[in-house]
Amino acid sequence: FTVSPNPICSNQTATVTFTGVACPGSTYAWTWPAGVTVVSGTGAGPYVISFGAITAAAIYTLRLQVTGPSSLGACTSTQTTIDLTVNPAPTVIANALSFNTCAGPDAANASAPSITLTPSIAGTTINWSLFAGTTPTGTPIQTGTGTPNYQFTNATCTDVSYVYQITPSFGGCTGTPINIAVLV
Repeated sequence: FTVSPNPICSNQTATVTFTGVACPGSTYAWTWPAGVTVVSGTGAGPYVISFGAITAAAIYTLRLQVTGPSSLGACTSTQTTIDLTVNPAPTVIANALSFNTCAGPDAANASAPSITLTPSIAGTTINWSLFAGTTPTGTPIQTGTGTPNYQFTNATCTDVSYVYQITPSFGGCTGTPINIAVLV
């Protein structure tokens, strides 16, 4: 059998496919290690599997043993194994998901909100994109790595909305983005 992709990130799914030859009526004894969730699949498969959150790379050993139909003697194959490497997908937590910063004709200076980001895994790269409006769509105004520090300006007497989209990555795995609203 095969597993694809391998290695994989913990926030992705893998497909497990039986590639051998078996007679009709055979049974398939798959052994899934703790931490593996079968999303779909029965019998010979294919199976789609997923994983829980992890903070360090882990190796999961998948096992399969095929037993032929009783009409042919119910012979059992040797157990086949494949090691699947699962790398952690990082998460990031912000000290707040919305900020107000002072600007406008009466403000001496607009300021950058004091955003603090805490990744789940040390060494995580934080990528950010800043968008005008309340949703992260279209072309970003600015992008960067690390803590966002855009100096906002608003010379009007009307509030202007922005949103940061923060995306953590570590070891080739990209975590789920979070959005931080900024009202200037």
